[in-house]
Amino acid sequence: MTEDEVNKIFGIKDKKRSLLQNASLHLYFTLLADELTGAGYNLKETLENIRLDIPVTPISVKENIFKPVLKAMTGKDSTTQMTTHEITEVWEALNLALGTRMGIHVPFPSQEQTEAYQKSLKK
Repeated sequence: MTEDEVNKIFGIKDKKRSLLQNASLHLYFTLLADELTGAGYNLKETLENIRLDIPVTPISVKENIFKPVLKAMTGKDSTTQMTTHEITEVWEALNLALGTRMGIHVPFPSQEQTEAYQKSLKK
């Protein structure tokens, strides 16, 4: 059993970051952005060069794939702000790009699939 599993069972949570840690984190973002920009790198080149083995998780898909497309297409930052039509538009754009460039196609979940998923979360 992993430490995360034990912590979940016993309801142990990590403390939230401190205000100083938050400020340090944002300062790091700024310093790194300045350094990369000064060296002539853009974001795409940086991500291609560092090649981190970042796992694909539901959260990483939402934050790093879906939300940037949402922002580019609608100007909205949050999925909570989406209209029913925008959900379809963003999914179609992602589905087309992933299918064309990577051979990946995931149909949008049906109502039945979604209801079964919701029930599984309640167990």
